Amino acid sequence: MANPQHIEWLLEGVGSWNDRVLEGGFTPDFENADIYEEFRKAGKLDREGMVPLGGIIMNSHAIPFIATRAIAEFYREFVHALDEKPRYYNSNDLPQLVTANLSGSRLCRANLAGANLSYIDLTGVDLVEANLARANLEFSFLMKADVAFANFLKASLASANLSHAYLYGSCFEGSDLRGSNLTEANFGRANLLSANLHGATVDNANFDEANLKDANLGGTMFWRADIFSKYGPSPKQYEGNG
Repeated sequence: MANPQHIEWLLEGVGSWNDRVLEGGFTPDFENADIYEEFRKAGKLDREGMVPLGGIIMNSHAIPFIATRAIAEFYREFVHALDEKPRYYNSNDLPQLVTANLSGSRLCRANLAGANLSYIDLTGVDLVEANLARANLEFSFLMKADVAFANFLKASLASANLSHAYLYGSCFEGSDLRGSNLTEANFGRANLLSANLHGATVDNANFDEANLKDANLGGTMFWRADIFSKYGPSPKQYEGNG
């Protein structure tokens, strides 16, 4: 179960929370927490009724080459991705390094733009209508997550595990999904315009009516993936490797 103290710290605001994370000494634990409801009860939803978590840092360990205070400012602005990138692995070889637990939590309508959620356990999380534009979700676990109608514009999900995730109607335009595990994920009517799926595993994934225009599918491992698209000629039930 979630740590009540961590919920209290989260309600204090992103700036205060990021300072605590960068000081270290604890592992964020929000397992099965209804974060949306906690912010609603506290009267701390933003003017658009969203959970205001833009630029939040859940894991400082994956980015040790940035000074601690400087990184807090960096993620508050989230203007561009880091120049230095880690090596990309297929998520089947994902190292077992989990630095925060948000599994089963409810973060629907959360503004997580520019957030650092790399190496985070988000199994079964509710991120419906959440804003994760430019967020860092590299090596994260999103198995069985409900991420319908969410915004992943230019987000990095390289080597993430999204197997069995429900991503219907979500926007992945310009996002990085290299080496990710998309086994049995549902991308129905999702926007993957110019997304990078190089080396991703999409066994039995559903891309029905998804926009795959200009997407990079080089080296993508397909097996019985439904990628019929109204946006261009794509075979239904494609069997083999891309």
